[in-house]
Amino acid sequence: MVPQRFDIPTQAVYSQLLERLRATAFQPFIAEGGTFITKEVKGRRYWYHAVKEGGRSRHRYLGPDSDELRAQVEASRLEQGDYRAARRKNRELVRMLGQAGYTRPDALTGRLLERLANAGAFRLRAVLVGTHAFRCYDGLLGVRLAERAGVTADVDLAQFTTVSLAVDDRLERPIDDLLTEIDNRFEPVPRLDPRQGHAEWRLPGDEMRVELLSPLVGPDDDGLQELPALQGRGKPLRFLDYLIYETEGVALLWDAGVLIRVPTPTRYACHKLIVSQRRRELGEGSKARKDLDQAQALLEVLLVDRRAELEDVWGQLLDRGPKWRQAAFAALAGLDPAVAAAMRDMAEAWL
Repeated sequence: MVPQRFDIPTQAVYSQLLERLRATAFQPFIAEGGTFITKEVKGRRYWYHAVKEGGRSRHRYLGPDSDELRAQVEASRLEQGDYRAARRKNRELVRMLGQAGYTRPDALTGRLLERLANAGAFRLRAVLVGTHAFRCYDGLLGVRLAERAGVTADVDLAQFTTVSLAVDDRLERPIDDLLTEIDNRFEPVPRLDPRQGHAEWRLPGDEMRVELLSPLVGPDDDGLQELPALQGRGKPLRFLDYLIYETEGVALLWDAGVLIRVPTPTRYACHKLIVSQRRRELGEGSKARKDLDQAQALLEVLLVDRRAELEDVWGQLLDRGPKWRQAAFAALAGLDPAVAAAMRDMAEAWL
């Protein structure tokens, strides 16, 4: 199947919105005063925004030093009036993209992700994973992705425990409080051992579920992992470290646009191949089929647009060992023959 691409002018509108969101990512801090500073930790430089609160200095984590982040810091020195004008312009761009057929979230999901972003979740290196991340790739890749592969009411956020422990900052409020603020019907999903706390919340009737996740590396362990930066606990998942190792900023088409983080589409597609086989083992056939549908939709595009990147990410998966390779090759049987053949050819060249 040939992917249906958005026209070049429409893709340019998305690129413009994304660049505008990146340029003003830290601008709201300017209204509070303070200054941008750097710290060196273990030989690496990190950026923070420092502001006085109640006679004490609070440092908000911005990220590791990079050309992009330095440009964001510089752009954030705009006047507050310019920022309001920028938001009005961004709303117009979001409206144009929605009319062109780009995927937009439902109101509850949009409000939830915007509130989490404003509270600092994505600045603190949280990553949106799962189907809501998949729904963001149409803008990033400039294609219409299969709708049947992108239906969900679940919102999944992931973070490395090492990142959460190392970041000298945290959400402005505990995630329990933020969810209640968005919708007071949110309630924690209890675990078998209530002493562990919780990593999942739901609305009545399973209207929406929200879950915090963290990578499981080493022996199986169902115990929740502390995520101090997010003021919560994460459910450990196998293979998640591979998925969120590399991420990209994308524009969520809600209100004036929201800058969030998702896994790179190459990692997402390859990860879905592995996960689909795990779900088959657990008897979750419908979820496994949805995983393969998402992998198929992305790989059709990535084999053309990001082939070199895909080769590298696919190779890293194959290098993880025989169990990973066995699951990945088994998953290829569920893809379009042409896509499966291309992935096998890549594997042969890598191995």
